[in-house]
Amino acid sequence: MPVAHVATKCAAQQPMQRSAANGDFAYSQDFMPRLLAVAAGGLGVDSQENQPCLLARQLERSMLENQIKTYLEPSQEAGRTFIARGILGSVVMLNLLRFREFADYSATPDLAPAEAISGKAAYQLYIEHTLPHLEKSGGEVIFMGAGGNFLIGPTDERWDAVMLVRQRSVKDFMAFASNAEYMQGVGHRVAALEDSRLLPLMEGEASRNFTADR
Repeated sequence: MPVAHVATKCAAQQPMQRSAANGDFAYSQDFMPRLLAVAAGGLGVDSQENQPCLLARQLERSMLENQIKTYLEPSQEAGRTFIARGILGSVVMLNLLRFREFADYSATPDLAPAEAISGKAAYQLYIEHTLPHLEKSGGEVIFMGAGGNFLIGPTDERWDAVMLVRQRSVKDFMAFASNAEYMQGVGHRVAALEDSRLLPLMEGEASRNFTADR
């Protein structure tokens, strides 16, 4: 059976996957070239037609797993969107945190402790460094708790810790986040986290809208 025919046949059997970049359903960009390489490897296509397709599906799953995106810093687009919301009054930042098993200080070796530590321990160093600057800017940690798996949500997704931080205003938050002395310790956070999420929450008028009809 021609190699190209095997690739086309297996691709037709391959379930479509959601693109991590934009949510569209499509085959990953290099699935067909890699599949052609598998099919060209002399894997007994004529006598075992399902074998190349099985290997191709395993290859595709592995490729998709390696494309999982992580989020440790805000993008410029996300920053512009946040400012454009025009949030008035206080803002609460919802932090979802997933720790590394071992802290990775490769980006900031000058902050690395003398001995290896866990991601959780590195985040504690970040908190100890950050709190004085946060409080000086008028902010406060209003909740910090251990996480785990969702009760409602993906069964394979977990967050090790959840934190709520309140700032008096977006302006105060931006001043805190750009403070040079605070920035000197941000490397502890990067070393600590495998993945994270940061969701700005509105208080005041926005929250009253949900209770106005009571």
